[in-house]
Amino acid sequence: KNHLDIIKAEGLTVTGVVVETSRSADGNFTFRLRVDLAYNWTLNDVNRSRLRNYLQIEITPADQGTVATPTIGARIAVTGAYVEDIARGWNAIHPVWQIDPAR
Repeated sequence: KNHLDIIKAEGLTVTGVVVETSRSADGNFTFRLRVDLAYNWTLNDVNRSRLRNYLQIEITPADQGTVATPTIGARIAVTGAYVEDIARGWNAIHPVWQIDPAR
C-alpha cells in the first residue's frame, strides 16, 4: 500500500512524553507523544479529535535497528520529518531519525 505524506518540515525536533505504543501492519513502530506546550502548534484538528491531542510518531522498520524504541511514560526528544498524513489527516513525525532522553 502506498502511503503519501505532505512534508511540512524536512527535520523537526519536538519534546514530550510517550503515552501509547503499537506496531503497525506495515512494520512501523508507532507511538503517540503528548507534546510539550511549546510544540502544540504541531497538532492539527485531526490530532486534537482522533488522536486526543497527541502527535503520531512512526519509526520505520529500516530505522528500528538504529533508533531506540521508547517506552510509555518516557520523556523524549524526537527528530524526524514533520508531515501531514494524507490518508488519515493527522500530523506526524515520520520517519523518525533520532530519539534522545529529554529533560
